[in-house]
Amino acid sequence: MNAKTLHRFFPIVPPEEVKILDIQTPQVEDETYRIICESSGSRPSVNTSWYMDGRIIADSKVFREGIKTRSTVQVTLMAADNGARLTCRVKNDLVPSYIMEDSITLNVLYRPQVHLSLGENLNVAAIHEGVDVYFECSVASNPKKYQIQWFKNDQELFHNISKGIILSNMSLVLQKVTHNTGGSYRCSAYNSQGRGASDAIYLNIK
Repeated sequence: MNAKTLHRFFPIVPPEEVKILDIQTPQVEDETYRIICESSGSRPSVNTSWYMDGRIIADSKVFREGIKTRSTVQVTLMAADNGARLTCRVKNDLVPSYIMEDSITLNVLYRPQVHLSLGENLNVAAIHEGVDVYFECSVASNPKKYQIQWFKNDQELFHNISKGIILSNMSLVLQKVTHNTGGSYRCSAYNSQGRGASDAIYLNIK
């Protein structure tokens, strides 16, 4: 008996409630989660759709029992999903204008993503002795970074004004560079999820 025939014998009722059931919070990058959305009250049963920031998620599994419908999706979360809205949307096809949904905001933990750049107006191919050189280290992470480290030729650098090495927040300043200042520089950051390192920038002092 299809839905259109069924409504001759039973009243058509739109969904009364929809809820995404408990999901581990926070989530972790590269982990796969089984997420359940439960709706109730609809006759006939609802159709369920899942969305991530408005982008539809396919391959959900549906279980129906009486006036309750449970839809399950499995998602492997990435760093880019942090802050995204995961939405479960339900509707009774015989009451198409009535749609209900529930959403959660994802809190995905991920190790630092680190980028190193040379200071504005500096050309890495035209740096000569006697000038000041500075680097900026930018970090995206969740939770926030715990520590920034700087390296030259894979050896850690430390604040040392007498040697012209100045570390300040997210920047490294090399004062009055010489031929010996040349080498490969990078920065890294730590948080509870691990360590992330930037690509290297090589200084060749003219």
